[in-house]
Amino acid sequence: MVKVVSFVNYKGGVGKTTLAVEISAALAYHYDKRTLLIDADPQTNATFYLMDEHTWERYARSGRTMKELFDAALNNQHIDIRNIIVSSGLEIHQRTQNLHVIPSHLDLHSIDLDIASRIGKEALKARTILKEGIDPIKDDYDYIIIDCPPNMYFITQNAIVASDSVVIVVLPEYLAIIGISLIHRIINMLNEDIRRQVEKFGGRFEGARVKGIIFNRVRHGPYGILVDQRRSMNDVRRQWPDITFENYVSETVRFPERTRMKIPCLL
Repeated sequence: MVKVVSFVNYKGGVGKTTLAVEISAALAYHYDKRTLLIDADPQTNATFYLMDEHTWERYARSGRTMKELFDAALNNQHIDIRNIIVSSGLEIHQRTQNLHVIPSHLDLHSIDLDIASRIGKEALKARTILKEGIDPIKDDYDYIIIDCPPNMYFITQNAIVASDSVVIVVLPEYLAIIGISLIHRIINMLNEDIRRQVEKFGGRFEGARVKGIIFNRVRHGPYGILVDQRRSMNDVRRQWPDITFENYVSETVRFPERTRMKIPCLL
């Protein structure tokens, strides 16, 4: 069965996009997994990690971005999500055909207001647009990875509702514990709200669970991981021992270098 995983954090600058793209590329290239990367962030960073601006503009003009999925929902129209998937023509496709991408769009920055005003912030549809969009294509993939915006608003809620699992990317700092607790609480509240609404129609909804916490930008000194960072990492591991990954990502300049090349580091 396909695994749908959202990469989340309510704050930016933690490297969430980097890990979503790199892990998607590794699954496709090294493990031969059919992988779909969905860029749900209006900043379009995951998109520009894999394609240049001219390529993106071509897809945007032809209506092949996440914007079309949400616009269709807002106008009560149907869209086949296969029509907005980029499956060839990128630099990465010279190395593997297993990674497909749904590009984001800068105009998604206002979609939360549009959803609230035209669908209603309490409506079930407001949080299930993405789930309904990807349900017909789940048999086409082994993994669907969703890079979420750095907030917990409607697009991120759509991603969580569509997912089986959530991965939280955090920096090894004191405030990480507060952020992780907040994300857990929001996800639990969201799942409970959707569950109540679905049960009114006789349905069932399990909801996504946080299955992983990944440390990013870990810094090393002469004696290993810096003391403050090691302390923060140990605090997180004590509180969430079952879901905190033992492996972590060290701080490196390779990621921005490879972003300019449009080829992930893990290829």
